[in-house]
Amino acid sequence: MKKLIWTLIIGLALWSCSGNLLNNPLGSVTVSISAGPTHINGVDTMGISWNTNVASRHMVEYGTVSGTYTKASPATSAESMDHLETLIDLVPSTKYFYRITSFYQTSFQKVSQEYSYTTNAFTQPTGITTTPSTTSVTVAWTTSLSAKGSIDLGTNTGVYNLSTPAEATSGTVHTQTISGLLPNTTYFFRLKSQYPNGIIDTHTQETTFTTAAVSLVGIPTAVADQTSVTITWTTDTSVNHGVDYGTAPGVYSHTTVPTTSAFASHSVAIANLAANTTYYYRLKSLLSTGTTVNHTEASFTTGLINLVAEPNIVLSPSDAVFTWSTNVATAYIIETGTATGVYTQSSPKSTTSVMDHSHALANLIANKKYYYRIISYLPSGVNVAHGEGSFTTTNVSFAVNPAVTVTSTSGDISWTTNVLTTYTLEFGLSTGGYTTATPESTPAKTLQTHSLTGLLSNRTYFYRIKSILPTGGVVVHSEGSFATTAVTISGLPGVVTQATSAEIAWTTTEATNYSLDYGTTTGIYTKSLPVSLTAIADHLIVITGLSSSTTYFYKITSHLISGEKITHTEGTFTTLAVTLTLGPTATPGSTTSSIAWTTNIATDSAVDYGTATGTYTLSTPATTSATTGHTHNLTGLSANTLYYYRIRSLLSNGETVVHAEASFTTTAVSITAGPSATPGNTSASLTWTTSSSSKNTVEWGTVTGTYTNATTLSGSFASDQSATITGLLPATQ
Repeated sequence: MKKLIWTLIIGLALWSCSGNLLNNPLGSVTVSISAGPTHINGVDTMGISWNTNVASRHMVEYGTVSGTYTKASPATSAESMDHLETLIDLVPSTKYFYRITSFYQTSFQKVSQEYSYTTNAFTQPTGITTTPSTTSVTVAWTTSLSAKGSIDLGTNTGVYNLSTPAEATSGTVHTQTISGLLPNTTYFFRLKSQYPNGIIDTHTQETTFTTAAVSLVGIPTAVADQTSVTITWTTDTSVNHGVDYGTAPGVYSHTTVPTTSAFASHSVAIANLAANTTYYYRLKSLLSTGTTVNHTEASFTTGLINLVAEPNIVLSPSDAVFTWSTNVATAYIIETGTATGVYTQSSPKSTTSVMDHSHALANLIANKKYYYRIISYLPSGVNVAHGEGSFTTTNVSFAVNPAVTVTSTSGDISWTTNVLTTYTLEFGLSTGGYTTATPESTPAKTLQTHSLTGLLSNRTYFYRIKSILPTGGVVVHSEGSFATTAVTISGLPGVVTQATSAEIAWTTTEATNYSLDYGTTTGIYTKSLPVSLTAIADHLIVITGLSSSTTYFYKITSHLISGEKITHTEGTFTTLAVTLTLGPTATPGSTTSSIAWTTNIATDSAVDYGTATGTYTLSTPATTSATTGHTHNLTGLSANTLYYYRIRSLLSNGETVVHAEASFTTTAVSITAGPSATPGNTSASLTWTTSSSSKNTVEWGTVTGTYTNATTLSGSFASDQSATITGLLPATQ
């Protein structure tokens, strides 16, 4: 409200003075600079002050090229006749061009003419001082302008690889402390000023300082025993310390833990050292900056651990028991191997430090030279390896050499050792080529027996015995050998043949199963008998279904329990031929004939016959019960007829043996009595007797030799015959 009232008052006053209210109700006002501007030059700032004829706000536009204003101050928010504007972030020693814009109330503005000014130049710092120590320096200096100071430095002129942060506040008097420097080192540095506008002036003037050195006072003292040392020394300034050490000059494999408090007098105790060993060490001064000063190398030698006497060793084939003493209490390990200086086995480290020691080595190889060394361990863990020694274990030997009892498929081996052992047994068919190994026996004993089964017959086997001691040690004995027996047939197989079968008997040198193959051609066996079920030495087999009068070839195969098959030499036999040992004898009648014969073996039989040689149109039925004596009756023959016949022997295998042809002639039928006739008027009764039973028919006629009529054939056979002729002519011959 006050501002509005004053505006109205000023407007009325201006209107009143100018008398120009028609064009501007508030009056016509021109803002002009009534005094100034004046400059307050800085290096990177410029203060501008001026007065205007009326209260107004303002803004300053500026740049480094006349007429080109690249920057502007913010417009002020309050109106005033007295104006001050400070331009910042300017470039030192640079001419700037500017103009002022005045704002009157809200609608009017006035732009001034262009003005110019030049910023001040930087000046070099003065009063530079340095106060160095071993690892730090304090630098002080003065600047002509207020600024935040910082320092660039390095160990080579013109090369600044380190920089300090800028000071927190600006000023003309500066002090900075730089730490973490190397002792006894010359540093080169330059100063930098950062002005409030952010401009940084890197001063070209280079200055140097040298840090102080850290030195030992006197010579370090090292007091050592077998496993430790205490080193004492003095430095010319208080520092933390550490010690690097090792067993070769210049090679430091160990280091002590650095101290955390700085002193001039120092002492370090180092433990866990090796006895009788020269160590090389260097002392380290650790400065608060983290810088380390390494001093000249020195050395010391630790004391000895000795065996009071050489170890006493009690030996067996697989063990060695050691006893020994040391001059100080120690733990130990024993290293062993079968080559000098090469230790492939190590005992566990003992758990108690003593001076009198005892240790048993187990699982050694019998009759073997071993090399060993004892390593003594002090409680600190430091160890000393004593000189190498050696020993030879005793041997496991045969008190009774192996003896072998063999069959075709097995070998029983027995032996006796001089100490209790278990064993394994390796064997194979070539020397040194052991393809099979038995499991380890149990329990340990001296008298051993082992049966090897499933072997091949008639083979030489090579074997070796490994004696296993209770401790696990193994002794390999020399190779032995044995030969299994061959399975053979004692003599020749006996064969009893029939026409269709053969009985073969044989004896093998040991019990076996068998099979038999046979055929009618040498080496070609078309038939087989299955493998027998029971292993025996005396064998008997019957082959049936053979052909008579045939030569057979056969082979016998012995089947061993090992699975091996042994084929024996081929044999041969010939089955019997079926022959007639008696007959045949034919007893013919007029219409029948009895044929009898005897065969050498029992067979069934049949007779084929006919009235032409080689042509047999009729046959008797085959018999069904084999026998050697045979009789067949032929009936229905024609009287007084020559018949040809052959005998067939029928074998059980279905085979038929045909014998040679024979013949017989049936007898003629003759009238032995009569005939007598009893004629009637037209008929006649005739009677007569024949030489054999027969049927009859009567032919007749009225002319001799011409028979025009005949009776029908009688119905039955008889010797006493009769017939009646009818239809005759009376009184006619």
